[in-house]
Amino acid sequence: MRSRQTGSIVRITWLGLAMFGVESGSAANGGTAATHDRSEAKITLRLVNAASDRPVPDTRVTVIRDNGIACLVPPCPNEQVEWHGVSDANGRLTVPLDLAASRMHVETDSLFGELPRDAQRAPRRARVVEMLPKATGDAPEAHPLKLIDAVSNRPIGDTPVRLEFTGKSGGKTVVRATTNRLGYVFVPFAVVAAAADRTWIVVPGYRRMRADFAYVRRITRLERQHH
Repeated sequence: MRSRQTGSIVRITWLGLAMFGVESGSAANGGTAATHDRSEAKITLRLVNAASDRPVPDTRVTVIRDNGIACLVPPCPNEQVEWHGVSDANGRLTVPLDLAASRMHVETDSLFGELPRDAQRAPRRARVVEMLPKATGDAPEAHPLKLIDAVSNRPIGDTPVRLEFTGKSGGKTVVRATTNRLGYVFVPFAVVAAAADRTWIVVPGYRRMRADFAYVRRITRLERQHH
């Protein structure tokens, strides 16, 4: 079995996968994947740019599946598998369902996203993957926050938002924005840098909520106000 080491991760080649009952096969949209012989099940993804709320069409895509284990040094038992394909004109992509068994990441040259964790429960329905911009390194990036209604679990879309924070001098600053249809608001880096732990999210009809700008905390669930 052959493998190649990239940084702190060991990636198994397709030849190595074949030795474990996995074969390389063609998939829709010109993709190649690692799929188990016992299953030909597929799942359709629909890639949407979270910032523009538009499809990600005709784009080369890499899908990475792992089990969530992170290691500082190889070898790492994270069971990582890569699949490569191209989205169609509507941003759709068909991949082996086995790739959704654990954590599944979707990447393009400029965007990244994660497959919803309930993907296997409804494999016949196209699953939306909301793709966020990758950091370019040229300038600080705006921080994405997705606002969700805590009861309905639906995005709070097309809604005015106030970001209120108190600076070190004690002065209060208000930044106004509007969520897009997917419920995203992109917080300017200046706000994050000035008051990362002192920023409140204010949305009409909802309780005030302290913003959490941790990298892995992009979703904020808001509770409705009860009069």
